[in-house]
This record gives sequence, C-alpha cells and structure tokens, in this order.
Amino acid sequence: MAAGAGVAANPPPSALTVTSSWAAKRARGARRRRHVPTRCWTDLTYGLAGVIAEHALAHDVSDYMSFRTCVQTELPELDGHHLLGATTEGLLVLHDESTYMVRVLNPITRQVAELPSSYPLLPPETRTKISEDGLAYGFKVTGLGLAGDSTVALCVFDPTMLVVARPCDDRWTLVDGEQWFYSAMSFSGRFYCVNAKAVMALETATANLPPRLVVAAEVTFRVSLVCRDSVHLVESDGRLLLLRRKLATRVELSTYFWLREYKVFAVDLATRKTVDVPDLGGSAVFLGKTRALSVSPLVFPSIQADRIYPAANMWEKMEKGVGSYSLLNGRIERCRVRIIGRSTDDDLDEIDGGWTRPCGIDDYLSWYVSGKCNEIEEI
Repeated sequence: MAAGAGVAANPPPSALTVTSSWAAKRARGARRRRHVPTRCWTDLTYGLAGVIAEHALAHDVSDYMSFRTCVQTELPELDGHHLLGATTEGLLVLHDESTYMVRVLNPITRQVAELPSSYPLLPPETRTKISEDGLAYGFKVTGLGLAGDSTVALCVFDPTMLVVARPCDDRWTLVDGEQWFYSAMSFSGRFYCVNAKAVMALETATANLPPRLVVAAEVTFRVSLVCRDSVHLVESDGRLLLLRRKLATRVELSTYFWLREYKVFAVDLATRKTVDVPDLGGSAVFLGKTRALSVSPLVFPSIQADRIYPAANMWEKMEKGVGSYSLLNGRIERCRVRIIGRSTDDDLDEIDGGWTRPCGIDDYLSWYVSGKCNEIEEI
C-alpha cells in the first residue's frame, strides 16, 4: 500500500476470509447436489440464493412469500448503515451513516472487517449532497469487490475514483481518479472494471509498486457515448463475460423504432481480447446499470435461458415494456405489466407503475439489479 497506511503483515481472519472459489461452488449441473446443512460460509454449495431457491422456491413464488413470513433474519450490524453493495462472494459492504466508516459483513458468520472512513475522500460538494440527500444518492458506487485475499476495492461513480484498502489500513489509497467505469466486480481473486476501451485488472500493491490498473483485455467493438451504449461485466458459470448494450432500430408491425439490444462477449484473459460468443451457455442475466446477476433456470424454472432481463429502472423496460431479450434470435418478451415512469436513459429514479400480484421471481430480481431494493417491500 501507499506510504503511511498501517497494514498488518498477516491480517487476522475476518469477514474477508474466503478460502475457495465462489464461482466453482455455485456452478451447478443437471444433477442436483444433495445439500448438507452447515453453518460454514465456504461450505455452501452454490450460494445463499441457491439454498433459498432450492428449499423455499421449490414450487412457486408463493412458497417464497411464506418463507419470508415465517423466517426473520435479524442483522443488527445493518443498523445505521447504508448498503453499498455485495461482493461476488456474498459479503456485504456497509457505509456507516454517521462516521462514514466502511465495514464488510459476512451475513452467515456475522464476522465484520473494519475499513477506513470514506470521509477524507469526499470533496465539499459531495459532503453537501450527502447531508441533503443521504448516502444512497450522494455516494454512488459503480462496483466493488475483493482483490486478493484481503483488499477491498470500491469503484465510485461520483466523485469519480477507484480506491482500495485492507483491514488495519488507516486510509483508503487512490488508484485512479480520472477514468469512469461502466461496471466493476471481482472474479477468481482479482478485481476487474471496464471502460469503453478495455477491461482493466487491479494489481494490488507490492513492496516496490503501489496498486495500479493494467489492461486485462481489449474491448474489440465500438461503444458509442453519443448513443449512450454501455458495457457490463458479469460472471456466469465460471466465465467472465462482457455484455454490450447498444441502441438499434427495430421493426414491428411495419413501424421503425429505437430500442436497446444486447450482445455477449467472453473476456479472454489469455489473448487479452473480448471474443464474440453466441449465448450465455444456458444461463440468464438480470442487467442493471451497475449490477448484473447471472441466474440458472435450473434454480428458477420460470426464467428462460440465454435471455437478458433488464432492471426495473432501465429505459427499455420502463419506456418500451421490454421484459426480456433473447440472445439466440433477438426476440423480445414484453412485461406482464408495463412499468411507467418519467425519466431519462441516464437517471431513472422515479417509478410509479403498478404491479399485479403475485409477482414472479423475475420481478424481484429485476428490482434487485436496479439498486432500488427499498421499493420491493411495496410489491
């Protein structure tokens, strides 16, 4: 780390301790594994979502609602904190609303790792915005994750910066304060972020070098800023993928109109390029502006394979009623209920559309990747 950061040579076990590959544990084949009850975080076979899905969603969403009614999980560690997001390993990154301290919580073991306060990073205008609008709107995170064994990386949208810290550090270290990244996440022990030109990997600090970004793979297609195209990293079945979301024309009933379409690329770390692939390998992806979640239809049979499901606050869903998009043939499935809102393609905060009951699991996951999870309680 940079000079002045108090880093323990061998940090004690904490919420950051993850001893095995989460992607490998979550991957599932056609044969259902027998789940052995356990309290150990690293022994879960395919993630907390998979456990709940197998036991509580075995039949339909009504089972899930009964599950929610009967089981209450209390995490007092969440009190007084804003949830910045979750790592791909399932760890929760929390922001203290009074001290601005950042904490990483393992929701299974309840272990907490303490990280430095974000307050010294914030310019005066950001502090003012937080005081007026709260952390959720004043401190927006594009992505977060683990880099190595115990380094946490935060990619912040406003103010634009990529910072890292470890438990016992006395401050965050700025890695980049100039570039804006569409999305960021950890994969196989490394932290990746993507801009219009390349997928970048974070190299953690060594004895001689500070933490830095290096090019992991060139983006081999054009990302139009004028058309507000975007690219999104997602892990699916042990692969690092890059989704392209672009503006295109479509024809329906002899009428031309603009709509978003999607394409999937594999991030080939060996050749250091993005490679066109035809589909998601049987998975589906719920896509938000900064969140992307790969889901197996083996877990949720109502979800269709090789489809992109836009988040509840994405322009194509709110304004065009797109429920899902097939990567195989480009066909669109419309929403059961069109969500209506006044917004732009950049900032879709106000949603006043209605929902029919009961909602499907796709509705809930669509809300989750939107980052507007407080609205779920109203569904």
